[in-house]
Amino acid sequence: MPTMEPAAVWSTLAAERVALADLLDAADPSVFAKPSKCGGWRVHDVLAHLVVLAEAKGRFRFLAQGMRIDPRPNASVDKMARRLAATASPRELTERLRAARDGHFTVPGMPPVVALGEVLVHRADIAEAAALPIRATDNVTRAVLEAELRLWFAFGVSRSMRKRHFVPTDANWTVGPEDGPVVEAPGEELLLTVTGRHLPV
Repeated sequence: MPTMEPAAVWSTLAAERVALADLLDAADPSVFAKPSKCGGWRVHDVLAHLVVLAEAKGRFRFLAQGMRIDPRPNASVDKMARRLAATASPRELTERLRAARDGHFTVPGMPPVVALGEVLVHRADIAEAAALPIRATDNVTRAVLEAELRLWFAFGVSRSMRKRHFVPTDANWTVGPEDGPVVEAPGEELLLTVTGRHLPV
């Protein structure tokens, strides 16, 4: 499958942000205190994290802002998300996610599809806790999975991840070397696996 063009990535990302905000507005308020599959984060924290990234203005300006909070990039984003979650209600956050749907922040050196992957992976992180409907595995899932497998080093997973053959049980395509160890699961679960939430089976 050809790589998604940037314009298609950004328009898809905007739609996914709005769709997730709509789903969370309809969720029971109790779900926001539940733990997600993203280590140490509640559903509320994951939502705040997505808002922080969507609202980011300029790559280096955002990173410089984070450095003032914590010199470790991942830790600084974590702290920004937790601070936002502590001061903003879930409804405020869903409104802000919609308003920032066209945000174009990407980590320097990472392609736009990784920003799209942030939303798809974090949606999967909170899906069970928030009782979200399954997102259909499609060619967008494939494009994100391909990118995240190629950029395995950015997600804190083993180098061996890139040797695995990912087979979604709800689609008719595969990703990864055909002679590699097979990881078979629904598309959303494969996204969680390639980013380190699940150990490969």
